[in-house]
Amino acid sequence: MLPRQGATFETAPRAIVGLPAAVPGSRNIRRQNHTQMLYARIVLPLAQPPYTYAFDESLGIGVGDAVAVQFGARRYYTGIVWEITTERPSVGRIKEVCRRLY
Repeated sequence: MLPRQGATFETAPRAIVGLPAAVPGSRNIRRQNHTQMLYARIVLPLAQPPYTYAFDESLGIGVGDAVAVQFGARRYYTGIVWEITTERPSVGRIKEVCRRLY
């Protein structure tokens, strides 16, 4: 696919420029600002202990806030932030908070 006539570097499709076509909220977006990653223990509406999720401090998440998180491959839940820490847990993979709800 070629860019339309008169297209500049800024208006050319991302595939032509060689940049990945990133979707807002996806993990393949490079962080523009170098803010610190924080970790939240989040209580989900399940009969389980709190789960740990990562989030960027620019989201403005605090203890007691409601957040949307992915649980498993296809499910999303609303959880409540129970605790926030800067120390990365010793588990292998940590998913990120999707967004702050209220």
